[in-house]
Amino acid sequence: MVVKNLALEDRDLSSNVTVTRNINSYSDIDLSFTPKSTNPNNTNEVRRDIFKKTDAASVKQSVGNILRTNNFEKPFEPFFGANVTGLLFDLVDGTTSSDIESQIQDALEVYEPRIAILNLQVSLKPDQNSCFVRLVFKVLNTNTIETIETTLSRLR
Repeated sequence: MVVKNLALEDRDLSSNVTVTRNINSYSDIDLSFTPKSTNPNNTNEVRRDIFKKTDAASVKQSVGNILRTNNFEKPFEPFFGANVTGLLFDLVDGTTSSDIESQIQDALEVYEPRIAILNLQVSLKPDQNSCFVRLVFKVLNTNTIETIETTLSRLR
């Protein structure tokens, strides 16, 4: 994001325009909550802190949460998530995989504006009542390319 700092008193705007850039750093808490050692030589020494993920790792965690969340699972935001497992209860036909792809794309466009989707592949496994999702995306802030591969399945 480029912001031009201009004052009303500046008559000649073609000379000495100050341009500043805001580069945001993304961060989120680590949802694995695994205990981490502060001293790599002593594995018995464990800190009970909440650790954080930064930049591409936090965005990747957020995208994974959106993929795995169904509608009405998040309080006060009933339409948050991709709602993929809701489609796994339907009969599998030729349009089911394209429906799942469009659900994922729509959810990521709304709830994760920090990424650009490069490639999305959905392969259905109707015998296991699941689907395999491979998502390749670029984090816009850092231009890092990340890949998420996950299997989404229904529980009952």
